[in-house]
Amino acid sequence: MDLPPKKMGVNIKKNFEATYEVYPEKKSFVSDLKKMAKKADVVYLATDLDREGEIIAQRIMDVLPDDVKTERVKYNAITKNEILKGIENSSDISLSMVD
Repeated sequence: MDLPPKKMGVNIKKNFEATYEVYPEKKSFVSDLKKMAKKADVVYLATDLDREGEIIAQRIMDVLPDDVKTERVKYNAITKNEILKGIENSSDISLSMVD
């Protein structure tokens, strides 16, 4: 996703609210993601731990249907124990980091 290439993607009258568009070449991927998400009980968003990872998780959540349950998962290593610990301690996306 990115700001629209041919128009202003930020509304200065609404506290600089941004409007994002899915890249044309990624629309089929996003469509598949939505279909899979509708079938899942929970979509775990396990992006990087930093601010950028939080924003990516938010953008993924933004393209999913509203009735899809999401959880933010964080872990420091890609091991079974760390991933399970991350799932057990899942949370909402940190909007302060996104902002």
